[in-house]
Amino acid sequence: VKHVHLDCRHPAAAAALVKAALEVPDIRISIDVDRPRAGLDELMPHCTAIFCNSTFPQTFTGKPSLVSALAAMLDRFPKAQFVVASQGSKGDLLVSRASSPFQLEEEGGSSGMLPVKCCRGTYEGYSTLFSDSWPLPADAKVVDSTGAGDVFIAGFIHAWLANRPLSLALATGAYIATQQLQRVGARLGRVVAAEELPCNIGA
Repeated sequence: VKHVHLDCRHPAAAAALVKAALEVPDIRISIDVDRPRAGLDELMPHCTAIFCNSTFPQTFTGKPSLVSALAAMLDRFPKAQFVVASQGSKGDLLVSRASSPFQLEEEGGSSGMLPVKCCRGTYEGYSTLFSDSWPLPADAKVVDSTGAGDVFIAGFIHAWLANRPLSLALATGAYIATQQLQRVGARLGRVVAAEELPCNIGA
Protein backbone atom coordinates (compact mmCIF):
# COMPACT_ATOMS: atom_id res chain seq x y z
CA VAL A 1 0.00 0.00 0.00
CA LYS A 2 1.43 3.36 -1.08
CA HIS A 3 -1.48 5.67 -0.48
CA VAL A 4 -4.63 6.04 1.64
CA HIS A 5 -7.32 8.56 0.76
CA LEU A 6 -9.94 9.67 3.29
CA ASP A 7 -13.23 11.48 2.75
CA CYS A 8 -13.94 12.20 6.47
CA ARG A 9 -17.68 11.43 6.23
CA HIS A 10 -17.18 8.58 8.71
CA PRO A 11 -14.53 9.94 11.10
CA ALA A 12 -14.33 6.90 13.39
CA ALA A 13 -13.66 4.56 10.47
CA ALA A 14 -11.20 7.06 8.97
CA ALA A 15 -9.35 7.32 12.29
CA ALA A 16 -9.00 3.53 12.44
CA LEU A 17 -7.70 3.48 8.87
CA VAL A 18 -5.17 6.21 9.63
CA LYS A 19 -3.93 4.31 12.69
CA ALA A 20 -3.31 1.23 10.54
CA ALA A 21 -1.79 3.25 7.70
CA LEU A 22 0.76 4.89 9.98
CA GLU A 23 2.30 1.45 10.53
CA VAL A 24 3.34 1.42 6.84
CA PRO A 25 6.66 3.21 6.14
CA ASP A 26 6.52 6.19 3.77
CA ILE A 27 2.79 5.89 3.12
CA ARG A 28 1.01 8.94 1.76
CA ILE A 29 -2.31 9.94 3.32
CA SER A 30 -4.66 12.43 1.71
CA ILE A 31 -8.07 13.73 2.71
CA ASP A 32 -11.03 15.35 0.96
CA VAL A 33 -12.77 17.94 3.17
CA ASP A 34 -15.89 19.80 2.08
CA ARG A 35 -17.14 21.25 5.35
CA PRO A 36 -16.19 21.36 9.04
CA ARG A 37 -16.91 17.95 10.53
CA ALA A 38 -16.31 16.17 13.81
CA GLY A 39 -12.96 14.42 13.88
CA LEU A 40 -11.15 16.58 11.33
CA ASP A 41 -8.63 17.81 13.88
CA GLU A 42 -7.66 14.20 14.56
CA LEU A 43 -7.32 13.24 10.89
CA MET A 44 -5.75 16.22 9.15
CA PRO A 45 -2.47 16.32 11.16
CA HIS A 46 -1.53 12.96 9.58
CA CYS A 47 -2.17 13.98 5.97
CA THR A 48 0.47 14.58 3.31
CA ALA A 49 -2.08 16.29 1.06
CA ILE A 50 -5.40 18.02 1.68
CA PHE A 51 -8.07 18.44 -1.01
CA CYS A 52 -11.01 20.76 -0.56
CA ASN A 53 -13.61 22.84 -2.36
CA SER A 54 -13.37 26.60 -2.78
CA THR A 55 -15.38 27.50 0.35
CA PHE A 56 -14.01 25.22 3.06
CA PRO A 57 -10.56 26.84 3.54
CA GLN A 58 -11.88 30.29 4.46
CA THR A 59 -14.67 28.84 6.60
CA PHE A 60 -12.15 26.66 8.42
CA THR A 61 -9.45 29.29 8.95
CA GLY A 62 -11.34 32.60 8.93
CA LYS A 63 -8.84 34.04 6.45
CA PRO A 64 -10.00 36.71 3.95
CA SER A 65 -8.82 35.02 0.72
CA LEU A 66 -8.49 31.53 -0.65
CA VAL A 67 -4.71 31.62 -1.01
CA SER A 68 -4.22 32.95 2.54
CA ALA A 69 -6.58 30.27 3.86
CA LEU A 70 -4.67 27.48 2.10
CA ALA A 71 -1.40 28.84 3.49
CA ALA A 72 -2.94 28.95 6.97
CA MET A 73 -3.89 25.29 6.63
CA LEU A 74 -0.27 24.43 5.88
CA ASP A 75 0.75 26.50 8.91
CA ARG A 76 -1.66 24.53 11.07
CA PHE A 77 -0.81 21.07 9.72
CA PRO A 78 2.97 20.82 9.32
CA LYS A 79 2.92 17.29 7.89
CA ALA A 80 0.87 18.42 4.88
CA GLN A 81 3.07 19.13 1.86
CA PHE A 82 0.37 20.82 -0.19
CA VAL A 83 -3.31 21.80 -0.20
CA VAL A 84 -5.51 21.86 -3.31
CA ALA A 85 -8.74 23.84 -3.67
CA SER A 86 -10.98 22.99 -6.61
CA GLN A 87 -12.96 25.96 -7.92
CA GLY A 88 -14.92 24.22 -10.64
CA SER A 89 -15.02 26.20 -13.86
CA LYS A 90 -12.70 28.81 -12.30
CA GLY A 91 -9.81 26.35 -12.13
CA ASP A 92 -7.80 24.89 -9.28
CA LEU A 93 -5.34 26.39 -6.80
CA LEU A 94 -2.53 24.49 -5.11
CA VAL A 95 -0.36 25.87 -2.31
CA SER A 96 2.78 23.89 -1.49
CA ARG A 97 5.64 24.10 0.93
CA ALA A 98 8.79 25.41 -0.72
CA SER A 99 10.57 22.45 0.89
CA SER A 100 8.15 19.87 -0.52
CA PRO A 101 9.83 16.86 -2.16
CA PHE A 102 7.19 16.84 -4.90
CA GLN A 103 8.10 18.51 -8.19
CA LEU A 104 5.84 21.43 -9.07
CA GLU A 105 6.39 21.78 -12.81
CA GLU A 106 7.91 19.82 -15.64
CA GLU A 107 11.09 21.33 -17.04
CA GLY A 108 11.00 21.57 -20.82
CA GLY A 109 8.36 18.85 -20.98
CA SER A 110 4.89 18.34 -22.35
CA SER A 111 2.96 20.98 -20.40
CA GLY A 112 3.03 23.33 -23.36
CA MET A 113 1.08 20.75 -25.39
CA LEU A 114 -1.95 20.98 -23.09
CA PRO A 115 -5.00 23.24 -23.60
CA VAL A 116 -4.71 24.53 -20.02
CA LYS A 117 -2.19 26.89 -18.50
CA CYS A 118 -0.61 26.40 -15.11
CA CYS A 119 0.84 29.52 -13.48
CA ARG A 120 3.40 29.32 -10.72
CA GLY A 121 3.83 31.93 -8.00
CA THR A 122 4.61 32.45 -4.34
CA TYR A 123 2.68 33.52 -1.27
CA GLU A 124 4.36 34.28 2.05
CA GLY A 125 7.10 31.71 1.55
CA TYR A 126 4.86 29.07 -0.01
CA SER A 127 4.80 28.03 -3.66
CA THR A 128 1.53 28.33 -5.56
CA LEU A 129 0.17 26.74 -8.73
CA PHE A 130 -3.01 27.84 -10.45
CA SER A 131 -4.40 25.71 -13.27
CA ASP A 132 -7.28 26.46 -15.63
CA SER A 133 -10.26 24.15 -15.76
CA TRP A 134 -10.09 21.72 -18.67
CA PRO A 135 -12.14 23.02 -21.63
CA LEU A 136 -15.21 21.14 -22.77
CA PRO A 137 -15.20 19.90 -26.39
CA ALA A 138 -16.89 22.35 -28.76
CA ASP A 139 -19.93 20.06 -29.19
CA ALA A 140 -20.29 19.19 -25.49
CA LYS A 141 -22.14 20.74 -22.56
CA VAL A 142 -22.29 20.30 -18.81
CA VAL A 143 -24.92 17.67 -18.02
CA ASP A 144 -24.33 16.95 -14.32
CA SER A 145 -21.64 18.05 -11.88
CA THR A 146 -22.26 15.18 -9.43
CA GLY A 147 -18.99 13.44 -8.63
CA ALA A 148 -16.79 15.85 -10.58
CA GLY A 149 -14.82 16.81 -7.49
CA ASP A 150 -14.27 13.19 -6.55
CA VAL A 151 -12.94 12.19 -9.96
CA PHE A 152 -10.76 15.33 -10.03
CA ILE A 153 -9.06 14.05 -6.88
CA ALA A 154 -8.78 10.54 -8.33
CA GLY A 155 -7.09 11.86 -11.47
CA PHE A 156 -4.74 14.04 -9.42
CA ILE A 157 -3.74 11.16 -7.14
CA HIS A 158 -3.17 8.87 -10.14
CA ALA A 159 -0.64 11.33 -11.57
CA TRP A 160 0.89 12.04 -8.16
CA LEU A 161 1.48 8.36 -7.44
CA ALA A 162 3.17 8.09 -10.85
CA ASN A 163 5.59 10.79 -9.63
CA ARG A 164 4.48 13.29 -12.24
CA PRO A 165 4.81 17.01 -11.48
CA LEU A 166 1.98 18.56 -9.52
CA SER A 167 1.11 20.84 -12.45
CA LEU A 168 0.36 17.75 -14.54
CA ALA A 169 -1.54 16.22 -11.62
CA LEU A 170 -3.78 19.30 -11.61
CA ALA A 171 -4.28 19.00 -15.37
CA THR A 172 -5.06 15.28 -15.11
CA GLY A 173 -7.65 15.87 -12.41
CA ALA A 174 -9.23 18.65 -14.45
CA TYR A 175 -9.36 16.44 -17.56
CA ILE A 176 -11.10 13.61 -15.72
CA ALA A 177 -13.55 16.05 -14.09
CA THR A 178 -14.50 17.40 -17.52
CA GLN A 179 -15.30 13.88 -18.72
CA GLN A 180 -17.58 13.46 -15.70
CA LEU A 181 -19.41 16.74 -16.33
CA GLN A 182 -20.70 15.44 -19.66
CA ARG A 183 -22.59 12.51 -18.06
CA VAL A 184 -25.41 11.97 -15.59
CA GLY A 185 -24.56 10.54 -12.20
CA ALA A 186 -21.58 10.17 -9.93
CA ARG A 187 -19.74 7.44 -11.85
CA LEU A 188 -17.47 8.06 -14.79
CA GLY A 189 -19.41 6.85 -17.82
CA ARG A 190 -16.59 5.56 -19.99
CA VAL A 191 -13.19 4.00 -19.64
CA VAL A 192 -10.50 6.67 -20.02
CA ALA A 193 -7.45 5.31 -21.83
CA ALA A 194 -4.11 5.86 -20.13
CA GLU A 195 -2.66 7.60 -23.19
CA GLU A 196 -5.41 10.24 -22.95
CA LEU A 197 -4.30 11.45 -19.56
CA PRO A 198 -2.34 14.71 -19.45
CA CYS A 199 0.16 13.17 -17.03
CA ASN A 200 1.11 10.60 -19.67
CA ILE A 201 1.59 12.96 -22.61
CA GLY A 202 5.27 12.88 -23.46
CA ALA A 203 6.05 10.62 -20.50
